[in-house]
Amino acid sequence: MKIRIIAGAGIIVIGLLLAIGPQTIFTACKGELNDVREAGFKELLSIVEENGIEYVSSTVNEKGIAGLQEETGKTIIFRKISMRCHWGARVLMGIGTMIALLGAALIIFSSLKIKLGLSIGAGLAGIVSLLIPTDILIGVCRSATMHCRMGFSHAVTSLSILLLIGIIINIVYLSRRKEK
Repeated sequence: MKIRIIAGAGIIVIGLLLAIGPQTIFTACKGELNDVREAGFKELLSIVEENGIEYVSSTVNEKGIAGLQEETGKTIIFRKISMRCHWGARVLMGIGTMIALLGAALIIFSSLKIKLGLSIGAGLAGIVSLLIPTDILIGVCRSATMHCRMGFSHAVTSLSILLLIGIIINIVYLSRRKEK
């Protein structure tokens, strides 16, 4: 089997895992942060700390504005904001798809210079995917027990490092070959 097919297939698999994995296999958090508008953030924190807030009812309108009816009868209004790891997973869908497409192009094209350029592009995308779960780009939740901390960040980091190792090997191999 030709090296370009093996390298391309490996890049495609890792790219697809990076694109689809955060939504299916190693999921990011499903939770949301609450951006308090009416009650005020400090007021909400004190209510949460003092009472633990047990809700009687909750509603969400079409704009994502939610209202929670607390046991005391007071309504707290807040807007839903997705957590950091949610956005990291969304970005990885795009980057993983791009990596997979670069892997497919690596199989299709036969020119040595084009394959070298595609490998470098996939490597740069791999560096970006490696930085997503870190605070350098997007990051994950602060709590050590959250899904994104325990699975998502480790899986993305491992896949990105595996991708980079494979691409470095491919770049070294391609740079030593002579064009036919």
